[in-house]
Amino acid sequence: MILERNERWWGTPAVSDRIVFRAADKQGQLAALRSGDTHLAVFGADTETMNALREMGDRVQLITVPRPATMQLLLRPSSRQLSDVRVRNAVAAALDRGALIDAGTGGGPADQLQAHAQVLAPSEPGYVPTEPAGAFPERPDPARVDRLLREAGYQRVGGVWSRDGRPLNLLIAAPFEHEQYVRIAETAARQLRDQGIQATVTTPTGDQLFGEMLAANPKTEDPGSAVSVDMAIAPRPAGGDPAAMMAASFGCPGVAPDSEQPFPYNAAGFCDELLQPTVDAAITGRLPFAAASARVEPAVWNAAVAVPLYQQAQVLALGRDVRGVQPGHGFAGPFSTADQWLGTPAKNDGW
Repeated sequence: MILERNERWWGTPAVSDRIVFRAADKQGQLAALRSGDTHLAVFGADTETMNALREMGDRVQLITVPRPATMQLLLRPSSRQLSDVRVRNAVAAALDRGALIDAGTGGGPADQLQAHAQVLAPSEPGYVPTEPAGAFPERPDPARVDRLLREAGYQRVGGVWSRDGRPLNLLIAAPFEHEQYVRIAETAARQLRDQGIQATVTTPTGDQLFGEMLAANPKTEDPGSAVSVDMAIAPRPAGGDPAAMMAASFGCPGVAPDSEQPFPYNAAGFCDELLQPTVDAAITGRLPFAAASARVEPAVWNAAVAVPLYQQAQVLALGRDVRGVQPGHGFAGPFSTADQWLGTPAKNDGW
């Protein structure tokens, strides 16, 4: 794809006459950077790719580009299996959070953006960790799992936690289009099974998961139906208005004024009527976000409905002969600054 400067544009003109975008696989991108045929490349990098980029030394500059989404593991209170907060906390205590982060990031730049807040992402202005000390252990805590599940009426028989003759068996959903989501789900399932909690991974399409399964009304959800998801690997939006992000993630659904039909539920299936006035006040501006967050986040942590993992990120590799490239914002990332890019003229642009 070729972008050329529009000479009829009435605003500030683009710096470069032409920008050529080439489609290439990861190895092709790395080879083009080594040879100098490419001025810049953006990678969803893993450990192997990062090592290859670092081996280029000062020929490339590496910049982390945060994406507007935070990966999280949802423990849905609308699920029959996870309706008890003690069970949700037990499940969280069975997880190795660091291993889940490793499974998702693959050792890439997102590993440096680990998340410890329920609304803001690590790269956002005003971000501070809000996670209470000891809320979710970083490594599995078998004693805590044992205590909480016994308090909830479970017994461990034959190595499996059961209650009333039924094993605790959780369904974890992840969209099959995203390999890192599935890796996290499969890793979580193995960790739970290691602690005697049965777990199965399902991989619907993204449309099915986010448009149907997680958006279903939990008050009418049949626990035996296809939409009954206990846990999900899902991104939490970032980069927008923080009050809106809080409402989208943890607010109760409103009702369409013309039809009295409720809007879709948030992905966690979480609704706290006592918190909703605070969320509404933040949305309307009657309450500053910081004050609203100070009320909402402790309640969300106590409810154990979401385990934040990391903010998604890519790595931007810049050659020495390019200027004006910035990490940018939102989904466009560095491409939002393309009008400022300036590289050396190329004898062969590949077209």
